[in-house]
Amino acid sequence: MKHRLRRIKEILDHPSNRNDRISAFLRYLGWNVGRRLLDQADYVINIAPKARVILSNRENYATLAYTCGLYDFDEMSFLTDFLRPGDIFGDFGANVGVYSVLAGSLGATVLAAEPVPDTYARLQENLRLNCVEGQAVRCGLSHTAGKLGFTLALGGMNRVATPRDTETIEVDVLTADELVAQTGLSPLVVKIDVEGFELPLLRGSCALLPSVAAIIIELNGSGGLYGYSDDEVHAYLIAAGFSCFDYLPATRELNPRSDFQRQKFNSLYINLRMLDETRSRFSPGANLSNG
Repeated sequence: MKHRLRRIKEILDHPSNRNDRISAFLRYLGWNVGRRLLDQADYVINIAPKARVILSNRENYATLAYTCGLYDFDEMSFLTDFLRPGDIFGDFGANVGVYSVLAGSLGATVLAAEPVPDTYARLQENLRLNCVEGQAVRCGLSHTAGKLGFTLALGGMNRVATPRDTETIEVDVLTADELVAQTGLSPLVVKIDVEGFELPLLRGSCALLPSVAAIIIELNGSGGLYGYSDDEVHAYLIAAGFSCFDYLPATRELNPRSDFQRQKFNSLYINLRMLDETRSRFSPGANLSNG
């Protein structure tokens, strides 16, 4: 019950719902009634005016997508305000492609990597549904090419397997630099969601990072499974010339974050060499057609 009350509060307090909490609550009730009646079913959910995703009602973030749209509001708003047609967006650990679809709806070309076969098939389905330009590659990403085991039974939280995991599959692994070289797509913005394997991925991105303006990365302590800490990931990005920022959608501002641990779910890192160029996209005179 406590979890459900927290989820309801999260939905009602979400920026997309603050002006109409009653409708948001009714959507939440309808969603849960549907989940009980249908047990497990796929829904086509609009997360933005030109972005639709097919999600199972058992996906861990499907409730938020249905009731809030841009559920990672600050990070997704950063994309909608920053990306322009012709930009390249990298979705590393793409899952079923919510971020890829959002970026594609803004006219960006997408480079998506997802290792788990069933999830990759759903990623492709969502890219086709939205006519997203770009490439999806079924592979894992690490500091060296080769093969790695991945879990199969954790849904949206599938990850590189550990010796304790039983239901796994061996997957081809590339470095991000090799992925970029093979596809010819060098992302300006990258989203990383690899359930604790962030540091090996970044170590395989040495050639790519100098040309990346922004990185959205999930840091939730899960790197401990592989002997890595969030502090190490943060230090690596700082050494590569990035710094942690908060994006404020209401004012279209980037504010330096003094303590990167003070995070919600994702962290936003900006390439300091490209900070002025990045901020210029949010200025009053910038093209606001995506906003």
